[in-house]
Amino acid sequence: MSIDDSACNLASLNLMKFRNEDGTFDVDGFAHAVDIVFLAQEIIVGPSSYPTEEIGRNARAFASSASATPTSARC
Repeated sequence: MSIDDSACNLASLNLMKFRNEDGTFDVDGFAHAVDIVFLAQEIIVGPSSYPTEEIGRNARAFASSASATPTSARC
């Protein structure tokens, strides 16, 4: 869903950084990284300024954040 006069705050993680030497995926490490990224976005986005008051109001009201791999970024 897209909201007019809003903002999306996007972060990405390199999934290859969570690949173990044996080729398996470090699920626990990835889950921890996602928790940290979302916490960081909350800290950064809260006091952010936006180009217009309406965009700022909508961004705070609907808190549109996304986490993606480099090829799947969408808000």
